[in-house]
Amino acid sequence: MLTISQRCERATEIMRAAVASGECTSAVMGVASSRETLCLETASPADGSEVAQADSIYLLASITKTFFGTALMQLAEQGKLLLTDAVVRHIPEFGVNGKGGISIWNLLTHTSGLAEEPWIEVWKRGGSYNEHLAAVCNGWLNFRPGTQYSYCNGSFWILGEIITRTSGLAYPEYMRKHIWEPLGMHDTGFSFSGAQAARMMPVHNMEKEGLFSLPNAVEYFCQVNFGAGGLWSTVPDLIAYGQAHLNALRGCEPALCSTGGTQMMTRRHTKGINDANGNPSYYGLGWGTDDGRGYCLGRGSGFGHGGATATYLWLEPDLDLVFVYLCNMWGAERRASQLALNAVLAE
Repeated sequence: MLTISQRCERATEIMRAAVASGECTSAVMGVASSRETLCLETASPADGSEVAQADSIYLLASITKTFFGTALMQLAEQGKLLLTDAVVRHIPEFGVNGKGGISIWNLLTHTSGLAEEPWIEVWKRGGSYNEHLAAVCNGWLNFRPGTQYSYCNGSFWILGEIITRTSGLAYPEYMRKHIWEPLGMHDTGFSFSGAQAARMMPVHNMEKEGLFSLPNAVEYFCQVNFGAGGLWSTVPDLIAYGQAHLNALRGCEPALCSTGGTQMMTRRHTKGINDANGNPSYYGLGWGTDDGRGYCLGRGSGFGHGGATATYLWLEPDLDLVFVYLCNMWGAERRASQLALNAVLAE
């Protein structure tokens, strides 16, 4: 049986091979238990065009969604909302065009039926946060809420506004005060200046690939505090974040939510709800869950999220394990990170 050090060495080889082949441009990987960091490795291109450091700040892309799930669970535990609340209870202007029945739960599980087109049109012309919010509020449904799973980035304009209105703090400030600062996550945020800005890694291919392409796409992500995928962070910060969730499940501190709240947030909520092609969905409240089909070689209780920059955060509570893989190639296949995770999980 391989030791954890040997498994981390294998995972590091996989990461460095992916960078050497050009599959991704640079990468940083970390492995930790709930108590200590077990591995923290970097990979940079041989030509020296960029250098990954342990504290390099990467765009997380959709790992951002887990922070919204965490913030909303905190607010539920503070008695400021119910996850089953209709959105219109908190944002009355959202209720037009048949959307009055959409709940916070629907938004977090991607079962709302919200159309993406309204806010995407705002994105294409570089509109403001308020314009995005208004576009989603005035948008329409593609299916009846709760009847189908359809991954929806537009939900997070609304979820951010719910955090703002229920907490009295703009959602980036709420997260800073209630998630990042308590864990010492000083390199996590929607934008940076000064010395921290110098550690932000470039995002390759973003201006020409996919849904979010714009001439100034990276700057625009920062400008509008893009809730579906705009957070930046480092591997050490995400290890602390993952450890807090493992701690909650073990009834230990520091933690961000209660044991029950964390269990609720990270279990599968979409059993029996299929996508438009009839495929089953495996989603919690802002978190992805193990689909049980062998993609992840864990124990079945794992949860996490990936991102469009091929980033990956995965927690295996039964193994007391946090895995973080950050890189910066927009639209890259998330194969190397999964291979590396499975190498670590090969007990």
